[in-house]
Amino acid sequence: MTALLNWRVWAAIALAAGLAFTHFTAYRSGKAVIRAEWTAEKLRQTEQLAAFNAESRRIEQRRQSLVTEALNAAKKREITAALDADRLRVERWGLRDDLAAARAQLSSASVGSLRQRVAALDTVFEQCTREVEGLAGSAQGIASDARLILDAWPK
Repeated sequence: MTALLNWRVWAAIALAAGLAFTHFTAYRSGKAVIRAEWTAEKLRQTEQLAAFNAESRRIEQRRQSLVTEALNAAKKREITAALDADRLRVERWGLRDDLAAARAQLSSASVGSLRQRVAALDTVFEQCTREVEGLAGSAQGIASDARLILDAWPK
Protein backbone atom coordinates (compact mmCIF):
# COMPACT_ATOMS: atom_id res chain seq x y z
CA MET A 1 0.00 0.00 0.00
CA THR A 2 2.77 2.36 0.64
CA ALA A 3 3.89 1.73 -2.87
CA LEU A 4 0.86 3.59 -4.12
CA LEU A 5 2.02 6.67 -2.32
CA ASN A 6 5.32 6.67 -4.11
CA TRP A 7 5.47 9.12 -7.00
CA ARG A 8 7.71 6.80 -8.99
CA VAL A 9 5.00 4.14 -9.11
CA TRP A 10 2.53 6.70 -10.38
CA ALA A 11 5.06 7.91 -12.96
CA ALA A 12 5.63 4.32 -14.16
CA ILE A 13 1.85 3.73 -14.38
CA ALA A 14 1.39 6.98 -16.32
CA LEU A 15 4.32 6.11 -18.58
CA ALA A 16 2.90 2.63 -19.19
CA ALA A 17 -0.56 4.06 -19.92
CA GLY A 18 0.92 6.67 -22.26
CA LEU A 19 2.99 4.08 -24.09
CA ALA A 20 -0.02 1.74 -24.36
CA PHE A 21 -2.14 4.56 -25.77
CA THR A 22 0.51 5.64 -28.31
CA HIS A 23 1.18 2.06 -29.37
CA PHE A 24 -2.56 1.44 -29.76
CA THR A 25 -3.04 4.56 -31.91
CA ALA A 26 0.10 3.77 -33.93
CA TYR A 27 -1.17 0.23 -34.49
CA ARG A 28 -4.57 1.50 -35.64
CA SER A 29 -3.08 4.12 -37.98
CA GLY A 30 -0.54 1.57 -39.34
CA LYS A 31 -3.34 -0.91 -39.87
CA ALA A 32 -5.30 1.72 -41.80
CA VAL A 33 -2.25 2.56 -43.93
CA ILE A 34 -1.60 -1.11 -44.71
CA ARG A 35 -5.27 -1.66 -45.51
CA ALA A 36 -5.25 1.39 -47.85
CA GLU A 37 -2.10 0.12 -49.56
CA TRP A 38 -3.67 -3.35 -49.91
CA THR A 39 -6.83 -1.85 -51.38
CA ALA A 40 -4.82 0.30 -53.79
CA GLU A 41 -2.79 -2.73 -54.91
CA LYS A 42 -5.95 -4.79 -55.43
CA LEU A 43 -7.49 -1.91 -57.41
CA ARG A 44 -4.34 -1.67 -59.55
CA GLN A 45 -4.41 -5.43 -60.17
CA THR A 46 -8.10 -5.28 -61.08
CA GLU A 47 -7.45 -2.43 -63.52
CA GLN A 48 -4.55 -4.34 -65.07
CA LEU A 49 -6.73 -7.43 -65.40
CA ALA A 50 -9.50 -5.40 -67.03
CA ALA A 51 -6.99 -3.87 -69.47
CA PHE A 52 -5.55 -7.31 -70.21
CA ASN A 53 -9.03 -8.75 -70.78
CA ALA A 54 -9.93 -5.88 -73.11
CA GLU A 55 -6.72 -6.42 -75.08
CA SER A 56 -7.38 -10.16 -75.24
CA ARG A 57 -10.91 -9.53 -76.51
CA ARG A 58 -9.58 -7.14 -79.14
CA ILE A 59 -7.00 -9.70 -80.30
CA GLU A 60 -9.59 -12.50 -80.36
CA GLN A 61 -12.03 -10.33 -82.33
CA ARG A 62 -9.26 -9.52 -84.82
CA ARG A 63 -8.40 -13.20 -85.19
CA GLN A 64 -12.05 -14.11 -85.61
CA SER A 65 -12.49 -11.44 -88.27
CA LEU A 66 -9.44 -12.86 -90.10
CA VAL A 67 -10.94 -16.35 -89.92
CA THR A 68 -14.28 -15.03 -91.19
CA GLU A 69 -12.58 -13.18 -94.04
CA ALA A 70 -10.58 -16.30 -94.90
CA LEU A 71 -13.73 -18.43 -94.89
CA ASN A 72 -15.52 -15.93 -97.14
CA ALA A 73 -12.55 -15.86 -99.52
CA ALA A 74 -12.45 -19.67 -99.54
CA LYS A 75 -16.16 -19.78 -100.33
CA LYS A 76 -15.64 -17.36 -103.24
CA ARG A 77 -12.75 -19.49 -104.52
CA GLU A 78 -14.93 -22.59 -104.24
CA ILE A 79 -17.72 -20.93 -106.23
CA THR A 80 -15.21 -19.78 -108.85
CA ALA A 81 -13.79 -23.31 -109.10
CA ALA A 82 -17.29 -24.74 -109.51
CA LEU A 83 -18.02 -22.24 -112.29
CA ASP A 84 -14.74 -23.16 -113.99
CA ALA A 85 -15.64 -26.86 -113.73
CA ASP A 86 -19.04 -26.14 -115.27
CA ARG A 87 -17.36 -24.29 -118.15
CA LEU A 88 -15.06 -27.28 -118.61
CA ARG A 89 -18.06 -29.62 -118.74
CA VAL A 90 -19.75 -27.45 -121.37
CA GLU A 91 -16.56 -27.43 -123.42
CA ARG A 92 -16.25 -31.20 -123.06
CA TRP A 93 -19.86 -31.68 -124.19
CA GLY A 94 -19.16 -29.47 -127.19
CA LEU A 95 -16.11 -31.55 -128.10
CA ARG A 96 -18.09 -34.74 -127.62
CA ASP A 97 -20.76 -33.43 -130.00
CA ASP A 98 -18.05 -32.53 -132.51
CA LEU A 99 -16.63 -36.05 -132.26
CA ALA A 100 -20.10 -37.55 -132.68
CA ALA A 101 -20.63 -35.44 -135.79
CA ALA A 102 -17.27 -36.54 -137.16
CA ARG A 103 -18.16 -40.14 -136.40
CA ALA A 104 -21.52 -39.72 -138.20
CA GLN A 105 -19.75 -38.38 -141.27
CA LEU A 106 -17.31 -41.24 -141.23
CA SER A 107 -20.07 -43.82 -141.09
CA SER A 108 -20.48 -43.53 -144.84
CA ALA A 109 -16.76 -44.01 -145.36
CA SER A 110 -15.58 -47.31 -146.61
CA VAL A 111 -12.56 -47.47 -144.43
CA GLY A 112 -13.43 -49.38 -141.24
CA SER A 113 -10.16 -48.65 -139.57
CA LEU A 114 -10.96 -44.90 -139.51
CA ARG A 115 -14.19 -45.59 -137.72
CA GLN A 116 -12.44 -47.75 -135.13
CA ARG A 117 -9.81 -45.08 -134.61
CA VAL A 118 -12.39 -42.33 -134.00
CA ALA A 119 -14.26 -44.60 -131.58
CA ALA A 120 -11.05 -45.36 -129.72
CA LEU A 121 -10.13 -41.67 -129.58
CA ASP A 122 -13.60 -40.86 -128.29
CA THR A 123 -13.24 -43.43 -125.50
CA VAL A 124 -9.77 -42.17 -124.57
CA PHE A 125 -11.03 -38.58 -124.61
CA GLU A 126 -13.90 -39.45 -122.24
CA GLN A 127 -11.56 -41.23 -119.85
CA CYS A 128 -9.06 -38.39 -119.92
CA THR A 129 -11.65 -35.68 -119.29
CA ARG A 130 -13.11 -37.63 -116.36
CA GLU A 131 -9.67 -38.05 -114.81
CA VAL A 132 -8.68 -34.43 -115.41
CA GLU A 133 -11.94 -33.19 -113.87
CA GLY A 134 -11.36 -35.31 -110.77
CA LEU A 135 -7.77 -34.19 -110.52
CA ALA A 136 -8.70 -30.53 -110.98
CA GLY A 137 -11.38 -30.77 -108.30
CA SER A 138 -8.97 -32.39 -105.83
CA ALA A 139 -6.24 -29.87 -106.57
CA GLN A 140 -8.64 -26.97 -106.21
CA GLY A 141 -9.89 -28.32 -102.88
CA ILE A 142 -6.35 -28.73 -101.55
CA ALA A 143 -5.35 -25.26 -102.77
CA SER A 144 -8.46 -23.75 -101.24
CA ASP A 145 -7.82 -25.44 -97.89
CA ALA A 146 -4.19 -24.30 -97.90
CA ARG A 147 -5.23 -20.72 -98.69
CA LEU A 148 -7.84 -20.86 -95.91
CA ILE A 149 -5.23 -21.98 -93.38
CA LEU A 150 -2.77 -19.30 -94.50
CA ASP A 151 -5.39 -16.56 -94.46
CA ALA A 152 -6.77 -17.54 -91.06
CA TRP A 153 -3.36 -17.93 -89.42
CA PRO A 154 -2.75 -15.16 -86.85
CA LYS A 155 -0.22 -12.62 -87.96
